Amino acid sequence: MAALEKQVVEGIFAGKSLEELRPLVKTIARLKTRTTMVHLQCIHDTRNVLTSAQQEFLKKL
Repeated sequence: MAALEKQVVEGIFAGKSLEELRPLVKTIARLKTRTTMVHLQCIHDTRNVLTSAQQEFLKKL
């Protein structure tokens, strides 16, 4: 993802228009959304296997 974000920055400095950069920005947004959803699923799945005491411990961290 960092490489794609670097391409956006380079594109800005190269004088690319917003329309030229739009597909790249949309790709980055899709990847970030997917990554966030994977993280949320991991948290959900982890909470489902923890005991109440373990969940309380995590809340205190």
